[in-house]
Amino acid sequence: GYVGPSIFIFWHEYIPVPVYCRPRCRLAMLVSQHQDAEVLSHMASFSGLQTVRGSTSRGGTSALRELINRGSGMSLAITPDGPRGPRRKLAQGCVYLSSRLQIPIIPIGAGYSQPWRNKDSWDQFPVPRPFSRVRAVVGPRIQVPADLSRTDVEEYRLFTEKRLNDVTELAEKWADENLELPGSQILYRSPPQRRSETVQRAV
Repeated sequence: GYVGPSIFIFWHEYIPVPVYCRPRCRLAMLVSQHQDAEVLSHMASFSGLQTVRGSTSRGGTSALRELINRGSGMSLAITPDGPRGPRRKLAQGCVYLSSRLQIPIIPIGAGYSQPWRNKDSWDQFPVPRPFSRVRAVVGPRIQVPADLSRTDVEEYRLFTEKRLNDVTELAEKWADENLELPGSQILYRSPPQRRSETVQRAV
């Protein structure tokens, strides 16, 4: 199978799950410049992730340039609907980066069992209830060709958006209904100086 850097994408509302389940690789995470992203930046750093401040839309040129510079041998983590939405609508930045760097996109879906949702937040940020189930689904790699035309970029954007929505909906269904999925495994991950906790994912 493929061994090398990747671009991990997940919807903004589920940022805590992939940050906690960080892969064993060098990883830089794109974090917006908004003041409300300071907590996320500290959380990512605490989990051993590097951060790049900016977005793939507003003020995105410098952020994209820094991600490209870091992209050699380093995996990237992006919330393609952040920092301000629309919710679950994928921006083109991750497709452009994948084409430019020639590293694959890996969509990650997440879900909680019957979470509380903040309806006033643009991403309807979910808060898991005490003792609720947390599930993550890792989708198949998406390899984006180099030198895409604008039409091709849009086609891959739509394709990638659908893939990410598919794995997110599967993870949410898995969490809500406590399904038995083939290939699932318990994932143990101990953040620095913290006790061991357990989450599950499908591979």
